[in-house]
Amino acid sequence: AIDQTDGKALSVANVIDTEVSGMVADIRHNITRQLVSNGDALIAQFTTTSATTPLNLVSTGYGFDAIERGWLYPGLCVDIGSTSNEVVRADAHFITAVSEVEATPTITVSTTNGGSAASLTTASTDYVSVANARSGSTSYETNGLRQIAGSTSSAVGGLDPDTAGEEFWKPAHVDTTTTALTLDLLLTLQRKVHQKVGSAPSVVLTSLKQQAQWYSLLQNQTRFTGESKIGAGNVDAASWNGMVVEAQNDIPNRELYMLTFEDYFLVAPPGGPKWFSDQTGTKGLPWKQGYTSFVDGIAWRPNLAIRRRNGSASAIGLTA
Repeated sequence: AIDQTDGKALSVANVIDTEVSGMVADIRHNITRQLVSNGDALIAQFTTTSATTPLNLVSTGYGFDAIERGWLYPGLCVDIGSTSNEVVRADAHFITAVSEVEATPTITVSTTNGGSAASLTTASTDYVSVANARSGSTSYETNGLRQIAGSTSSAVGGLDPDTAGEEFWKPAHVDTTTTALTLDLLLTLQRKVHQKVGSAPSVVLTSLKQQAQWYSLLQNQTRFTGESKIGAGNVDAASWNGMVVEAQNDIPNRELYMLTFEDYFLVAPPGGPKWFSDQTGTKGLPWKQGYTSFVDGIAWRPNLAIRRRNGSASAIGLTA
């Protein structure tokens, strides 16, 4: 950095600031990915791969979604394994390449310490996770929207709808079969929530694709007063029952949620992210023993929580 800026030492501080800002953005993206997922730390599922590279992801699942949304990218350190053993195929390998082809999504991983591509065998029961994000079936990631509002069988907060006496602890409705967004579908989701909690949901949250589908659905109702008033493409303005149909770019294409937003809240330590050195009382950056350098880290432990699940409904099979 100094060489490229004519010896100006201040450039080092600028480069560090840029690098830290980029890392914070990456962490923010990773947290958003967790908040809209299953809470199980399973990012994408593999198909059968026989001692070769690249590794094939399921095209009909969340494989392409994970690559298109930047959940899997070169440089990310990952584990590959089954739901019971997260590292049975690969322990802390680095992704070196991805293929963003919807019909044939793939990733290529290196050997543990980098270098050449690793030829691995995978099965349809294997998944990719961020390294150390889970231990077997125990996830260290946050609860996710698909887990809370997109499943009638998942346990959340220690309550399991499959347990006698806890059957109420599930969304008002989860549609897994409807493939095309329609007015009837939205009316059903809204009615199911209203029936359960006595009021309509307050937020419609979906993918960019389904937001565009909703916009297209309304176009045959559009009327123009003259040539000078013609305009199109403002998908953010198309509303449902007074609510803007909001899109979040990390939500997979097939998902749409109707939520009582007031039911959701974030559980996190007060004060936001903190440096480890501040929490341990260390003055300044701690010395990395055996090196002429110093180290520190930032920690934050958020989790998504909900007061009641039946104030939410969803459609999670929208493929059109």
